[in-house]
Amino acid sequence: MVWVGIIITAICFGVIHLPLSKNFSNLTFVTFSATIVGNLITESFFGWVYWRRGLLVAIIVHVVWDWVFHVVGSPYL
Repeated sequence: MVWVGIIITAICFGVIHLPLSKNFSNLTFVTFSATIVGNLITESFFGWVYWRRGLLVAIIVHVVWDWVFHVVGSPYL
C-alpha cells in the first residue's frame, strides 16, 4: 500500500512539473514523457527515503539532488 501512495504522489509531482518543462522546450510527447517518467523515478526514490528514513532526510536528499542536477550539471555554467 505504501508503494501505491508513493507512485501516485510521484506521478502528480511529475504533472506539476510540466509547466516548468514547457519553459525549456515545446511540450511534445517526448518532453511530456521524459518529465513524467523522470519525476516518477526520482520521486519514487525520494518517497522511499521518506518512508525508510523520515522527512528531514528526504528533504536533505532532495536538496542535494536538485543542487547536483540543476547547478553542477547545468549546461549554462
